[in-house]
Amino acid sequence: MKLLGNISDKRLIIYVLIIIICVVTIGIAVYFQFFYSSDMLTDINNENGESVESEEARNERLRTEFNLSFSNTIRKNSVEEKNIQRVDATRDIVYTIYEIDLYQENKYDINLNIPYLNIDSPAAKEINKEIDNIFGSKANDVIQSEYILSIYNLDYIAYLNDTILSILIKATLKEQDYPQRVIVKTYNYDIINNNIISLDDLLSKKNLDRTEVYNKTIKEIESVMKENELFAEAGYEVFKRDINDERYFPENTDTFFLDQNNYLYLIYAYGNNNFTSELDMIIF
Repeated sequence: MKLLGNISDKRLIIYVLIIIICVVTIGIAVYFQFFYSSDMLTDINNENGESVESEEARNERLRTEFNLSFSNTIRKNSVEEKNIQRVDATRDIVYTIYEIDLYQENKYDINLNIPYLNIDSPAAKEINKEIDNIFGSKANDVIQSEYILSIYNLDYIAYLNDTILSILIKATLKEQDYPQRVIVKTYNYDIINNNIISLDDLLSKKNLDRTEVYNKTIKEIESVMKENELFAEAGYEVFKRDINDERYFPENTDTFFLDQNNYLYLIYAYGNNNFTSELDMIIF
């Protein structure tokens, strides 16, 4: 206080302004270091001088759209569905078969929109059975459990791209004091040949090979790990990834889909097996 008493009011104001400017500048720098890269902030100009969205900016946009896409509907970019043999001829090829909204005070809050693949084939029946076994059964578990206030939500989005139908299901589950889980499951179906589509089928369609896909996946996972190191150093708790985890091999990747714009997504939803909302998304 004595030191401040020796400083003129005008000089004190200048010092305070300088400190404020420094704090704001550091804050902005830290924010952009955590949340932005130079590729995201700038577009690329093509040979005609036109602004073209960079790959990093595109991927960031698609990730945002992914989180907003679960509208419990189907989006179509195809004219191939006319000859499909449907179970219910009056309904779309994917529709919500169960809308479940249940609440019991201090016990559970359940809101589910469960999709149904409306195609009369053994493969489609297999998909519907698995959806019911995984997500429908979980609703029964939540209702019958002794946990206090479990929250369980589920929504989906389906894409029909030419002959490829992709169904994407996202569930959030919060039980007791455990961290919230985000669970993601996908199904890919050939509406002409009536069979389940593998990742190799989609890689072939996109002219991609496994090595190329694996290398890009590892590169992006390493980037996420470096960002998480910064958060960890700042005192935040982060989900730890293992770059040597065999789940990143294409042959072990079981969550993927093709959207209506022909973008291929590989999803690594760690909440499928752990209490976490973390997921990684690799887009081709």
